Amino acid sequence: MLICRTLFTAGRRSLSRRRTIPITHLRLYSASVNPPNASASTSSSIDDDIKRLVSTTDIHDICTHYANLVAKLKQAGKLGSLPTRQILNETQLYRILWLLARSGRPPDVQMLYDILLDMPLVLGLTLTEDTHTAILRGLIYRGEIEVTRRWLERMPKLPGHITPTLKHYHMFLKALPDMDVCTLRLMRSIVKNMRPVGCKPTYETYEIIWLNRWALYDRGDKVIRPHAAAVLFDDMERDGLSYNPSFAEVLFQEYNKRGLPLYAEDARNMYEARFLAYDTSASSAYGQMDIKLMRTAQSKGIRSAILLFKSWKPHRKPSPEQIRTLLRHSRQLADLRLVEQEFDVKCNVIHWSHLIVNNTRAGQLREALSIYDESKLAGIIPDTYMTSPLIHALCQSSFAPAQEASVNKALEIYRDLCSAIPSEENDTDHSAGPEQEIYSTLLRGLATVKYPYKYIDVAKEIMNDMAARGITQDDSNTASSIIALHMRNASNTEEALDVYRRLKSPLDAKGYTVVLNVFCKLRFETTIQIPSLKGYFEIVKDMRLAGFNTTVEVYTILLHRLSSTATEVQQNDKFPDAPSVIEALTRTLRRVHDLLSLDASLSPDAVLWNQMISTYQRLGCFADAYRIWEMMYISGQFNDSSVSVILDACAFSGAYSIAKRIIERLMRDNYRFNTHNWSTWLECLCRLGKLDEAIQVLCGEIEGSPQGVTLNAEHVKLVYKFAKSENREGEVLHQIREKSPDLWATLPAHIQGLI
Repeated sequence: MLICRTLFTAGRRSLSRRRTIPITHLRLYSASVNPPNASASTSSSIDDDIKRLVSTTDIHDICTHYANLVAKLKQAGKLGSLPTRQILNETQLYRILWLLARSGRPPDVQMLYDILLDMPLVLGLTLTEDTHTAILRGLIYRGEIEVTRRWLERMPKLPGHITPTLKHYHMFLKALPDMDVCTLRLMRSIVKNMRPVGCKPTYETYEIIWLNRWALYDRGDKVIRPHAAAVLFDDMERDGLSYNPSFAEVLFQEYNKRGLPLYAEDARNMYEARFLAYDTSASSAYGQMDIKLMRTAQSKGIRSAILLFKSWKPHRKPSPEQIRTLLRHSRQLADLRLVEQEFDVKCNVIHWSHLIVNNTRAGQLREALSIYDESKLAGIIPDTYMTSPLIHALCQSSFAPAQEASVNKALEIYRDLCSAIPSEENDTDHSAGPEQEIYSTLLRGLATVKYPYKYIDVAKEIMNDMAARGITQDDSNTASSIIALHMRNASNTEEALDVYRRLKSPLDAKGYTVVLNVFCKLRFETTIQIPSLKGYFEIVKDMRLAGFNTTVEVYTILLHRLSSTATEVQQNDKFPDAPSVIEALTRTLRRVHDLLSLDASLSPDAVLWNQMISTYQRLGCFADAYRIWEMMYISGQFNDSSVSVILDACAFSGAYSIAKRIIERLMRDNYRFNTHNWSTWLECLCRLGKLDEAIQVLCGEIEGSPQGVTLNAEHVKLVYKFAKSENREGEVLHQIREKSPDLWATLPAHIQGLI
C-alpha cells in the first residue's frame, strides 16, 4: 500500500524541510516586542486556528487548520509576536494524531511526520511513548496491520528516536483478531521482529498470541492442535524464556474450558517436556527418563521406546503413568497392543483415550471411531475424556448443518457414557460422567441437522439427564442451542420469536450472535424467507439491554444472508416471481443501510462496508455500491479488500469507465496494490471485453501496470482462461514471452510448452 511506502519516504522529505522557528522556543514563547495592534491581530488569528483545529473531526479541516497554524506561528516568530502560552496540550494533540492515523491517507500520514517534527520546535511539546501510542491506536482502529507493524519497527528512526515498548506491541497484538487477517504465522512474525527494535518478548506476549488463537477458534476457525503449539515453544526458546507454571496453566485452561480435556493435558505435557528438560530445579516434576521415552516413541516409534525402557528397567513393568508416556503421541491401535504384549499388562481407559484423541485431532475420525469400538470389545468402560473428543468431532459445526448419521453416532456414544455412569453414581464422581460441554455440543449438533423436528424428543431426553445430574441449563451455550433447535421447528416468525423470548435470559454476546444467525436463516414451508428486520432488531435491542455492545458482526450476519438469498434466487431459472423477491431483498438491504447509518453505538469498519458493497452488487444495485465506495475513498476508510470488491462490482455491472477511473485515482495517490488487487483488475478487464488491455497490464506496457508487485503464473492463467474463450490463448503466451521475459521464466514448463 501507499501508506507503507509513505512511512519510508515522508520522513525524509520532512527532515529536510527548512525550519524558521528558533530552537529556543521549546514550550512557552517569548512576549511580543511588536506594536500592540500587530501582536493582538496575530494572536487572535492563531487562537482562531487553534480553536478550529481542536474542535473538528473532519480530516480535511484538520490538515488545513494545522497548516495555517504552523504558517502563522512561523510568521509570528519572524515578527517576534509568538504567544506566551502553550499552543496545544497533549490531550488535544493526541486526539489530532489519532484522527490522522485513523484516516491513513497518504497526505495524512505525511502530516503525522510533520507534527512529530513540529512538536519540540513549534508546539513546545516533548515526544514520548504516549505520542506514538496515540498514533498506533489510530492505525489499529483503521485495521492497518502492515502499516502499524511498519510504524513500530521504524519508531527508533523516527523523530524522537523512541523505542517501542511492550505496551505498544501488546496493544497491537491484542487488536489483531478484530482486524481483516489474523493468523498464527502473522503473530509469530510480528513477535520475531520485536527484539531487533529493542523490545524483548515476555510470557505475556506469548499468552496474548495463545488467547488470540483461541479467539479465532471461537469465531469459527479450526481448533489449534497441541502439536501445532510446538512452533510457539520454538519461538519462546529462541527468546530465552524458561519454564513458567502460569503459562502452562493458560495452555491447559483454554482447551479444558472448551471441553477438550485431553488436548489440554497434551499441550501442557508437551510444554513441560520441552522446558523442564532445561530447568533442573523443576526436572523432578517430570522425570528426564520419561521425557526421553516420550521423545523416542515420537521420533523412532513405539518399539524403540519399549527397548529403551527395558534397558533402563530390566524385568520391570511400566507403571500406568509410564505407559501413558509411551503412548502419548500414538495413533495406531497396534502400538497399544504391542505395549500390552511386551509387558503383559492391560491398558486402561486413559491409554485408549490417547489413541482416540490423537486421531481426532489429526482429522482421522473414522480411525478414532474404530478404536473406540475396539475399546468396548476389550471391556473398557468409557468416561468423559474418551468420549468428549468423539462427540465434539461428530457434532462440530460453525452454523453449518450437521449430518444426521454423525449426530446419531454421537448420541450412541453419549448413551454409552450414560449407561457406564448412571446419574445416581454421578454425584460422587462428576468428572467421569457427561459434562456441560458434552451436553452443549450435542444440543448444538441437534440444532443444526437438516430436519430438526426429528430430534425434539431427544433434546428433551438430554435436558432431563442434565437435570438429573445436577448440571445447570442456564448457560449461554445450552440456551442458544435450545433456542436454535426450537426456532428451526417453528412454523412462522412470531412462533420463533416466542421461543427466543422465553429462553433468552442466559445468553451472552456469543449466544446472541448464534441466535441472530439462526433467525436470519429461518425458512418456513421450504420457501425462501427474507429475514424480518423487526424481529432481528428486537434481538439486537435485547442484546444491548443485556449490556453487550453491538458489533459489526450484527450487521454482517444480516448482509451475508441477504447476499446468499439473492444468489440463490438468481441461480434458479425456475424460481417463481424472482423479480419481486429481488425487489423485496433490495428494499430490505436499503433499510438495513439506513439503520446502520443511524446506529450511533457502532463505527462501521472497512469489512462491514465491503460486505455492503458486495450485497448491493449481488442485487444489481451498482449505483448504491459505488456511492459507498466513494464515501470510503473520500474518508480514507478502505483497505485492499475494498479495492478488489469494488472492481469486482464494476466487472459484473459492465462499468468499465468507472473501474478505469478508480484505478487511475488510486495510481495518482500512489496506492500500493497487492497481488489480489491485480488479479481482480485483470479479471475485471477480461470480463468487460478488454482482453488487449489486460494483456498490456500483464506485460507492464501501460500506466496502471503493477508497481512493487510481482505478477505470477496465476495471473497468466487468469488472462489465459478468458483468452481461450476468444481463441487467442496462443497470442497471450507469445506476447508474454516477447514482452515480459521475467514473467515468462516463472511459468511452469507445461504452460510454456503450449506454444
